[in-house]
Order: sequence, then C-alpha cells, then structure tokens
Amino acid sequence: MSTGLERAGAVVASDPDRPHLGRFLRAARALERGEVVLQDTPLLRVRGLRGYLSEEALGSIDALKRAELFVPEEISSAAVQRLRNEADRRGANRTGSQARSAELCEAELLISSVLHFNAFASGPSGRDQAVFANLARANHSCSPNCIVDGDQGTLRTLRAVGEGEELTLSYLDDAALLRPKERRRSELAKRYEFSCCCARCSAPADDTRRFRGRCHALASKCGGELLVHRDPKGQVFLRCEQCGEPATQEVSAELLSAEEAAFASLRAANSGDLEEEDEGQMLMKCWKFATKHPCHAAAVELANDFAFPDAVPAKKVVLEALKAVLGTPCQLAVDTRREVAELLEKRGDADGARVNFEEAASMACILDGRTSMEEVLREWDIRVAAPAASAVRPEPTGTATAAGSASVGTATAVYAGPDLESLYDEKKKKPNPQSSEAIGPSLRKRGHKAVPERRPVESEAAISQLPASAGEGEGEGEGVQLRDAEEPPSQRTERKDRVEAKLLAVAAVLTLGALLATAFLKSSWRLRR
Repeated sequence: MSTGLERAGAVVASDPDRPHLGRFLRAARALERGEVVLQDTPLLRVRGLRGYLSEEALGSIDALKRAELFVPEEISSAAVQRLRNEADRRGANRTGSQARSAELCEAELLISSVLHFNAFASGPSGRDQAVFANLARANHSCSPNCIVDGDQGTLRTLRAVGEGEELTLSYLDDAALLRPKERRRSELAKRYEFSCCCARCSAPADDTRRFRGRCHALASKCGGELLVHRDPKGQVFLRCEQCGEPATQEVSAELLSAEEAAFASLRAANSGDLEEEDEGQMLMKCWKFATKHPCHAAAVELANDFAFPDAVPAKKVVLEALKAVLGTPCQLAVDTRREVAELLEKRGDADGARVNFEEAASMACILDGRTSMEEVLREWDIRVAAPAASAVRPEPTGTATAAGSASVGTATAVYAGPDLESLYDEKKKKPNPQSSEAIGPSLRKRGHKAVPERRPVESEAAISQLPASAGEGEGEGEGVQLRDAEEPPSQRTERKDRVEAKLLAVAAVLTLGALLATAFLKSSWRLRR
C-alpha cells in the first residue's frame, strides 16, 4: 500500500476469509459524503479500439505488468479467448509494414484484456477508456458507496463511509442497477465473469420486484408492498415488506404471471422484430402493468425507455421523477421513486420524502463532480438571490423551500429554467431545445467500468423542482411545481381554473380508449426510431 493512498483516505487491502476478492480498496479513516478519497494517474488512455492498438499504447505494457491488475487465465475465460480470436484475426489481415511480431501480438492481447476488465469510461462521449492502478482495485457493488470520474481519475464517496469499510463502485450503468437482481448478476457474469455477492444480490428479497398494496394478511389489511423472495431451495414466493407475512399462493401466482407477461411484452417491443402497430400493443400491455405497480422494475424500465402513453399530469410527474432519480445510487432511487408515487396519491410520509428529495439533490451534486448545491444551481440556470431577513431562515444545503426555490446556506436559489412540462414537447414527442443537456451538466460521464454508450439521464432540473410537500394545495398531479405560500388569490383561482381545464381535457382524451393510446404510442415510437 502507498503512503499517498493512506493520506488520501484509502488503503489497498486483502481479506484471507474472502480470497476471491483479491486486493481491494478500504477506507483508511472515516470519510464524509462527497469527499474525494484519492486521485490516480492513468497508466493508459485509449481512444477506442480501431483495428489495433497504437505504438504509444503498446509502450505502456511494462507499467501494466507492474500494476498486476486483474486478468483471468485464458483457459478459463471466455472473454480472453474471444479477445485472442480477435487478435489472431487482425494479425492474419496485416501485411507488409502493418505486420507485427508474435511478441507484439501477445502484448496487444494483454492490453486488450486489461482494458476489458479494468478500464473506466472517459472522454466527452464516454467511449474512451482509461486504466488506473489504484482505482482498478475498487470492487463492484449494486449499492455502491463511491463513484469514479474517469476523466479526472478521482474516487469520491456517495455517502459517509466508516473506517475499515470496503470502498465499492458500480460496474453497471444506472438503469441496470434498477433491474431485477438475476438480470444484474447475469450481465456482470457475462461481461466481467464473476457472480455478484453484494448485499443487495445476497438478500433473500429482490428490492426491484415490488407489487403495490396487495397484502391482506392482517385483519386491518396493512396494504404493504409485496416483494419477491427466494428461499434456500430456490422457491420463489411473495412477502409483505411492511408486516412480513407471506402472500397467498393464489395472489403470488397471479402477480408473478402478470410480471412475466409485462417483461415479455417489453422485450418484444424492444426487439425491433415487430411491426409498429404490434410494438405499440406490446407497450400497452406493459404500461397496464406499470400503472398498477409503478415501483416495479418493469415500470422503471418502461419509463426509462419510453414515455407513458397518456397525458395524466400525475403520471407525467412520476415519469420525470423517475428520470431524475435514475441518476442516483440505486437504493436511494428505490426509496425515492416509491415515495414519489405514494405522495402523488396523497399517502405516505411527506417529511420523510422531502428528506430523501434533499438527499437526491445533494447526491446529484456529487455525481456531477460539484462540491455544493450552489454550484449545481448555477450550472442549471438557477439564479441565487439574497433572502429577505424575515422570510428565510438558515437551513441545511439543498433544503427545498417555498416559491419554487432551494435554500443554499442562507441564500435562496430561485429556479429560472423551463418548467417540468416544457421538458418534453408534446407536439413532437421528443426533447425540446431547453431539455436535458440544455438545462445543465449531463450525468452521463459517471465513472462506471467501460461499457457501450448508454442513454443520458434526462431532466436533471427535475430534482430542483421536487415538492416541498407533495399532494398539498390545489392542482392534483402538478405537485412537482413548488408554489409560493403568499400566492395572490387571483393567481390561485386562475391556476385552479387552468388545472380543472387540463383535467377535463384529459378526461375527454381518455374516453377515446386504447385505440388512440396505441396510435399515440406508434407515433412516439416511429419518431424515436
């Protein structure tokens, strides 16, 4: 271990009781949330792999060997064997000055293998790759406590970390962290050739497969969410998260069958093998499941890939909230998205949800590489105004206040960007010029292990618009827009009239039934393609 690492807050360690972990990073002291644990110098940076590695990249072979980074034995690794076949094929196609010696071909194979298992995404598009001697020691977790910036070579904590605790990050992208654990483990096994045994994957319950309000175990019918469990024998059953009672066999069979059908419909819609009309029908089937169980992984995947096929304001709010929390660590996202759905139905703990919204906003600053919410607000086109002495009291960073503002220390940051509804152009069904990257920094370049380019997380500004207390006041379904406590009666009446007009229009649209919804979805899908 290096003295520099210790001063920074991390040490390279090993655990004789868990030899399969190899050498990993551990906190040398207690770390605060958002703290930069270490900054590493890259051993190698590669701008994609076009045919074969450059001479400069091949010159890093000695440094890579000294670092002793993880690369499995070729005889036991399908990935290394595949890289060997690709290297042999490229070598056979080289002639004349492009031909390389056997020694250089072996060096190229080693570097390609190191990149496959140890590189982090970097560069403006996230397609470049960087290898770091110390950062590569960080193991994967589906509930990580750190994040890597592949451009800066920094490791930053996502939450407070105790002394001696292992420092982990996610090798998966954000959307994959919200998939069922069997899919996460399958993706990790295929890409990185290990079976994930993190706390989330080892738990008997799958926190992404949750069914709303079907627990009738108690006389009072607690109405808790049912989570999918797997016993030691591999049998799947449902159990209430709130009271702990198992669901009946009939309820379990019904919900698991509906879940399987929803995922099958989503896979069919994403396959590209169907006609547009059939794709729309498949999405409608998944959407019906998502409206009943909006906190289920299928609903999140639908929201991440498509828009809900109706214009109900509450569902638009859920969609935007989902997009916002998809950029946070998974467990926070799981908790927050459930509370968003509950508060839109005027149930749940508003104060607790508000705390989580503040956590999500604070987490967003860390993910964007900022040190304070004030920096993020400036980037998101939010002006910081001096507070009135009688109107504002000092609050923790990131605390949401009235009038569509967020308190930053003793200053009030007023949102000056587009409202939530303008983030999506309803006429063209595609992001308008003010949405996504026009609002602020993209959360796309977070330091996951290098994987194919993924969709950027949209609507970062939605975090700054989350409600101080959802479900209060007038205008159901528009709770994300914070309102001034001193709003004049005339404006309140005018806003109420607008909301009522919107709801009447929505009711009229919904009476057209599934035919118009399918036509809407077909149009959206055609533009998306």
